[in-house]
Amino acid sequence: MQVSPVDLLTLHTQLQQLRDKQNEREAWLLELLQLLLGLTNAAGAAYALPDKTTGLLVLAPRILSRQALSWRADLENLLLQEMQQACEQNRVRLTQLDQHRQIWLIAAPVPQAQKQEAISLVLLLGGYQSLETFVTILQLVAGYAGIDQLQSRSQQQILQLFIELLHVGQVTQAQQHLLTRLQHLCNCQRVILGYRQGHHCRIQAMSEIAELPKQVDLGYALESLMDETAEKRQAIIATTGDAHRISPHAQKILGLTATQQVWSLPLAHHQKLPVQYVLVLLWASPPDPTVTPLLMQLSHTLGIALTTLRRIKQRRWHATLNTLKRRFFWGLGIAVLLFVPLWIPVTHSIAGKVTLQPDTRRFITAPFAGILKATHHEAGDVVKAGDVLAQLDEREIQLELTSLTAERNRLAKQKDASAAAKDTVATQLAQLEKERAESQIALLEYRIANLDIKSPIDGLVVSGDLQRVQGSPVDKGQSLFEVAPLETMRVELAIPAEDIAYIRPDMPLSIELDAYPQQQWQLNVQRIQPRATVRDSEAVFIVETTLTNTDNKLRAGMKGDGKIAADAQPLGWVLFHKVWEKVLRWLY
Repeated sequence: MQVSPVDLLTLHTQLQQLRDKQNEREAWLLELLQLLLGLTNAAGAAYALPDKTTGLLVLAPRILSRQALSWRADLENLLLQEMQQACEQNRVRLTQLDQHRQIWLIAAPVPQAQKQEAISLVLLLGGYQSLETFVTILQLVAGYAGIDQLQSRSQQQILQLFIELLHVGQVTQAQQHLLTRLQHLCNCQRVILGYRQGHHCRIQAMSEIAELPKQVDLGYALESLMDETAEKRQAIIATTGDAHRISPHAQKILGLTATQQVWSLPLAHHQKLPVQYVLVLLWASPPDPTVTPLLMQLSHTLGIALTTLRRIKQRRWHATLNTLKRRFFWGLGIAVLLFVPLWIPVTHSIAGKVTLQPDTRRFITAPFAGILKATHHEAGDVVKAGDVLAQLDEREIQLELTSLTAERNRLAKQKDASAAAKDTVATQLAQLEKERAESQIALLEYRIANLDIKSPIDGLVVSGDLQRVQGSPVDKGQSLFEVAPLETMRVELAIPAEDIAYIRPDMPLSIELDAYPQQQWQLNVQRIQPRATVRDSEAVFIVETTLTNTDNKLRAGMKGDGKIAADAQPLGWVLFHKVWEKVLRWLY
């Protein structure tokens, strides 16, 4: 089963023709169900009306195929039950009839002023079909089925909106007011208005947004969809499941905005003239069925109103042109007075965040595998060269040393006995075993002599908190402590990537640390790292220099602010070059 894209204007015409010739309610509803089946290729459709006596819903016209009746013996009762619940809950109901096949029953309430009616579909959904498409079509048809009851209210809303639009007067304010009112009337997530100049549409306003967001991808997709709508002179409606078949621009918009449905309506003010305005509406969920007739009636009215406002603005522009000419010379003189100071050269200061790091680091590792007996220092301690940082347990080594000493003595006696017996081979073997034992003894004696793990330099323990792992084994070469000297600290200044072109080595650099806000250090740039890095979600280049820690009050990890005095530039360039560069990037 395949469903073609729905054209709102064509569907509106077909339903309007049905409504105009409705002599008997029963016959008109039957034609409505036939139209619905033609749009969806469903296996069945039904309409429920309230009983005149009891007021409860009863099945009126219905068209059910043999295939649909074979799926459930009680299909008609199930249809009536689902439509009754849809009216009570005032929302669309979806029920899967078969867990193994995609057989669905969809029931939607018909909007009425004083009574309840409902319409339903029975369909077998293909693997590539979107269920939201059929829900949308059913809601549209339900909305037109109750259009008689809502006609007067829609006309009042259109008239009121038209009066408000012309009353505002200013085009920008009128457009913003229009989008806000439409968002409220249609209960949609966002409304966007585009104006066509030449062969391309440009976004003019968005609901609830005074300034247009600079989202290049979304803006391009919206304007492309508006261009397509203006060229076709017909509405485009797409849902998440079928947008790829209807319009690639609509599919992209749904992906960027995380919405479920997008409508694009041409606001034509004359049938023979090009479309000047296009309206795009985004819904997070399928819209109310009453929205379709309201928008269809609004499209032509809003096109006339917006075109009229633009012409009024043009007339006002001609009236104010003479006033602007008189004020031009005054403005020119004031501009000259303000413009001249902008050429005064001033120092171009480039600011960034500062972090202190140790200039060098020494990693202290375990000289051999053993058991950690005790630790005497932790991160943050200041140590001297030769200070004991930790100790390894000697008990296991001492036991092994005692065993090897006894083995060596035994081998010495065995050698003497073999020599006395003049057994040359046994004597040599005993000598070799004795030498092996003595080398192992020497190794154990070295380990006993080096049980203390000492700091090789004066400095600060940067890492190495081993208090909680005392008594645990350590491996040979395992890093236990990191000690950094305090004499010199490395200053790292993070500069935004857009400012790195104005910096070079030997430029003056001043820093202020958060820990010492009253003190300032004057330095010079020594090195610029050649590769950018990411800090706080921003691409920056690291500018480095060294700072002498004369009184040992500086610590690694301290933060602050830094400022580089770059080459002198005109005051106007210093104040506005970033804004100008952003404008150029936004335009190109």
